[in-house]
Amino acid sequence: TMKIIELKIWTDDLAGTERFYSRQLGFQKQDKNSEEVSYQVGTTRLSFQASSDTQPNYHIAFNIASNQIEDALDWIRGRVSLIEIPDGELIVDFTGWKAKSFYFWDNNGNILEFIARSGLQINNTPPFDPSHILSVSEIGLPVDHVGDISAWLQKEYGLPVFSRQEPKENFIALGDDEGLLLLVPEGRNWYPTNHPSVKSGTKMRVMQGSRVFDLSFTS
Repeated sequence: TMKIIELKIWTDDLAGTERFYSRQLGFQKQDKNSEEVSYQVGTTRLSFQASSDTQPNYHIAFNIASNQIEDALDWIRGRVSLIEIPDGELIVDFTGWKAKSFYFWDNNGNILEFIARSGLQINNTPPFDPSHILSVSEIGLPVDHVGDISAWLQKEYGLPVFSRQEPKENFIALGDDEGLLLLVPEGRNWYPTNHPSVKSGTKMRVMQGSRVFDLSFTS
């Protein structure tokens, strides 16, 4: 399996980011200094580093228990700005991925997602709270050459193409239900919005099987 053990992204509003993730989402804060704030989100350490770049922008998904999508939506209502999918609903059923999810904005305009994957077969007892989040399970990675980067990651680190998603010229998912890298060309809109993907710089520590390695993507 593939797991995102650590994920570091950038923010141009560190104080606002801390307020959002600490107060509105209730994430468990691990460390804080003048340049960075970190949270333990399930099995993933999620860090935000202060950046002078204007408006770093990301898409991140969090795995939740297979049975808790409605429960999690009930919990988050009123805390965040939810994003409607094209049919006006909030929950999308990705039948091919055996998953259901919903989307919302953070304070930075990042597109966040809670996703419940039936393939994981992990159930939790209601009510939902942030301690039930399993991990950061997806990070969107806008790159210049999707196919080339995908081939390099497969060869260099043994990352598999996601079995539930056929590779496309403008979208390749590497990993599995526990962790996914979503490779897209810069400018491709992040579903379900009309907001184009932006290369903003990302660092992560990944476990693939028994191997642990660091990856870095520049803005």
